[in-house]
Amino acid sequence: MKSLLSWFILLVSITLLFSSCSSSEDEEYTSTASSGTGTSTSSSSLSSKVIAELSTSLSSKSTSRSLDDTWGRLTRVSSRNTSKTLSNSLTAAQISTITTGAAATVTAASLDSSEDLIALMPKIVEGAQTKISDLGVSSAESVKVITVIDNSLCKSLSDKSEYLPSASAETGLTANETVLKLITATSVAFIDDAGLGSSDVGTASSEIVETVIGSLGSCGLSSTELSGVVDQISGGAVDALDQITGFSVSSLGDVIDNITSGATAGLGDITLTGYSVSDLDEMVGSVTSGATAALGKISMTGYSSDNLSAMIKHVTAGATGGLGRISMTDYNTSHLPAMLRNITGGATGSLGRITMTGYSSDNLTTMVEKVTAGATGALGRISMTGYSSDNLSTMVREVTSGATGSLGRITMTGYDVNDLSTMIEKVTAGSTEALGDISMSGYDASDLTGMMENITAGATASLGFISMTGYSSDNLSFMVSKVTAGATGALGRITMTGYTSDNLSSMVEKVTAGATGALGRISMSGYDYNDLAGMMEKIRTGSTGALGNITMSGFDSSDHSAMTTKINSGGSGALGNIRMTGYDHTNPGSTYTIAMTGRSIAHVSAGYTHTCALLSNGSVKCWGYSSYGQLGYDNNSTMGNNSGEMASIPPVDLGTGRTATAISVDADYTCALLDNASVKCWGRNNNGQLGIGNTTDMGDGSGEMAQLTGINLGAGRTATAVSTGQYHTCAVLDNASIKCWGENGQGQLGLGNNNDMGNESGEMGDNLPSID
Repeated sequence: MKSLLSWFILLVSITLLFSSCSSSEDEEYTSTASSGTGTSTSSSSLSSKVIAELSTSLSSKSTSRSLDDTWGRLTRVSSRNTSKTLSNSLTAAQISTITTGAAATVTAASLDSSEDLIALMPKIVEGAQTKISDLGVSSAESVKVITVIDNSLCKSLSDKSEYLPSASAETGLTANETVLKLITATSVAFIDDAGLGSSDVGTASSEIVETVIGSLGSCGLSSTELSGVVDQISGGAVDALDQITGFSVSSLGDVIDNITSGATAGLGDITLTGYSVSDLDEMVGSVTSGATAALGKISMTGYSSDNLSAMIKHVTAGATGGLGRISMTDYNTSHLPAMLRNITGGATGSLGRITMTGYSSDNLTTMVEKVTAGATGALGRISMTGYSSDNLSTMVREVTSGATGSLGRITMTGYDVNDLSTMIEKVTAGSTEALGDISMSGYDASDLTGMMENITAGATASLGFISMTGYSSDNLSFMVSKVTAGATGALGRITMTGYTSDNLSSMVEKVTAGATGALGRISMSGYDYNDLAGMMEKIRTGSTGALGNITMSGFDSSDHSAMTTKINSGGSGALGNIRMTGYDHTNPGSTYTIAMTGRSIAHVSAGYTHTCALLSNGSVKCWGYSSYGQLGYDNNSTMGNNSGEMASIPPVDLGTGRTATAISVDADYTCALLDNASVKCWGRNNNGQLGIGNTTDMGDGSGEMAQLTGINLGAGRTATAVSTGQYHTCAVLDNASIKCWGENGQGQLGLGNNNDMGNESGEMGDNLPSID
């Protein structure tokens, strides 16, 4: 009992001792605060008032005092008109050290009598923050003190508009934009002077921008000023990173990520009349816009324009990841799509604001690719109630939508409407490649097809939002081809467990499905349902043409034919998703008969068991029996005898860049006169009717059409017409002569004998005589 009693008495004594110390500490603060900063306080100068307010902020205490690891020291809480509480645990003596340092820096700058807050605030930040290193506190505590300083100075701007002369504002900025940018930039620049190491820069800079942005509701701003101010705060923080001693370019990207993440989180802390959750999408666009523009202002060893694309990726990644950190009344997952659209839109629109040696409009394609890659890859970093892998496909749609729709906002020498197509291609390519960067519970390779459909859907739908000199509805079909080309070409760059070349066919199918289904969402003057045919054609040709860009183990040119089939079926299968005035989505099959061709039919030729059509764009499509490859699709599958097959018939591979000017079909083979005046034939070759010096059928095996060469008509000779018989072929040459080859049992070749020609090596070319 004595022992317990002794411990009880000791405990009470210690408690009373700490209480006494606390009271003394409070009295010490009261004395210090009443005397300003330890210097003369009779002065009523603007700087002394701001510093006195800083002293008060640093000394404010929570109503419920809590003991922390400083053994009884009170945790001081700085109140602000936000949902976040700022705290520090400084003694009165430590607070005096900070405020005295602030006053000394103001004096050293001869600003004691200044009535210009734009000049004063950076000096107060500098002086106060520099003294933190003398306090002997932890890095975590130092960051807390910095945020209280920044918050206090923001609050000190309230009701002091007369001390914010527009003449002192930076060119093109308002006084409020300038002073808040300077407070942020100075605070970031002096992170190292506060005693923090390079490893603390990311956390400190994130907390700084989150605090300043979160404090905007208490610094006298109107809600209409917020967007411009947020732009400058995020930009000011990024711009100041090069002033931190010991900070290297290797850490730059991660810190930029932290800055935009912190800035995004701070948006939810703003409490201001006229500002609500509905404004978040615009504000987050300002976060990425400001940070993007500032990338060109960084000047540090090892940093050049070559680093820009990596940095812009961090800009959008940080903001995306920060979406889950926002805490605001009524904020939920339903707000995410619009915010993502503005994250990539803000960054894209500001690409022209970057000014840096070595950076020009030639760099824009790489930059916009990283804009969408950064946001896409960071989708798994969003952590909030109601958000899961089920939301990802919708989110990625907005990523490409925002970037595409903002392409017309880029103002830069050398950038014009002629650059749009390559920019759009990179928008979908960047997002596609980054699908493998997403790390999230419930997300795996089986989700990729849904993601692909939305990547192209988002970009396609936003083509009508582009506003740019020289851009009109006439450009749409070419642009949509780049939407699918970019996505298709990047499929081989996805790195993800469980994703292999076996997935490619289903992926390309969704590439065209997404773009097709979104055609009705394009809103643009001069665009209507009559344009669908041309749009459909370009959706397919864009994707088909990009198959050669896929580099992936297990995939080669022999797979192109199967891929082409999937490309076409994807588009045709999505026709019912189009909603457009004048378009009957309930009967897409008949509509697609026109849309799938993309052009009117110029000529049709029918054989015994198959038919081919020459389209006005020079492509050839065939259907019917294909036991010998006469359809030209590298297989012997019959086409057109099953429901829906006609909608997915691809064009015949006539060779890279080649089109046809005439076609002729007979028993089991097909011939085409090409645009370069050469002749190609495929299908059955039992009598040499294909003219290739053997009797091997062509077009029924994988890769054969790509390898098929033009017929040798003789040195310097070309053709002007071609015609097929049952098993023999004739061509009119450019010199008006006629040559025939193939079966000759009845002398149909006109050679004066019954010998077949073209079925053995050496029989074609100059060795094949013309008909006399």
